[in-house]
Amino acid sequence: MNRFVLFYRRFSPPGMTSSADIIQLAVGFPSAAIFCLGSFLLKYNRASADLESKNLWTNGVMPPFRELLKGSMSGFGVLAAVILAGILFRYVFFHRESKSIYLMRRLPSKTELLKRILVIPAILLGLGAVTAAVTVLLCRFSYFSLTPANQLPAQIEIFNGGLIHA
Repeated sequence: MNRFVLFYRRFSPPGMTSSADIIQLAVGFPSAAIFCLGSFLLKYNRASADLESKNLWTNGVMPPFRELLKGSMSGFGVLAAVILAGILFRYVFFHRESKSIYLMRRLPSKTELLKRILVIPAILLGLGAVTAAVTVLLCRFSYFSLTPANQLPAQIEIFNGGLIHA
């Protein structure tokens, strides 16, 4: 049998299918990343158009990266909330569906129930954090590569290739 299937069976309630977790991986993570990147690029394009027409920014400088990224990460917040709701679903699954809560309480290892409830969602939260970090780095890279050097904000330090705001 596949190692991933064995791992999943080891850390999930007995009888639980992996369909919800696979949907989160296959649909939730990419859609949160696409929403973040799309929202950022939409704000960037608006700021760039305002900069070209000189309506909003009179000094000819792009707004800071943080300002353009504001609100774009909300897809990852929704994804984290769904994963945390999955913890509650797993606990309820032990009580309602599998009826194995009594067996879990009789086991010599008292942490077995917690392992089966928390390990897979913790891995998903970690993968979500990595996906969010990669998406932010991709947004940051596009910000610095698309913005001309004379239009970057003055607060940007040269430290680490200009990636850190002062």
